[in-house]
Amino acid sequence: MILFLTLFPTISAFIIQLTAQKFTLPIRVSLIFSLEPVFAALFAWTLGGETFILHRAFGGLLIFLAILISEIPIKKIDFFKILKRE
Repeated sequence: MILFLTLFPTISAFIIQLTAQKFTLPIRVSLIFSLEPVFAALFAWTLGGETFILHRAFGGLLIFLAILISEIPIKKIDFFKILKRE
């Protein structure tokens, strides 16, 4: 019974997720996936009883920003136009 209750929701969630990915943009999918550690930390804090420590939150923020920066297409960023505005 426990095996069924753990495997069925996990497998069905992956199937639904993979099916839904076909109908959205790749950048949107990658941004949603990058939010997974954020939600894991929030659930661990609220439901799991983990303590909220500022330096851990700052480290998580740095990791999240690194994920976002790595997913931004380089062609869409023009550093020279940004520098000319200043």
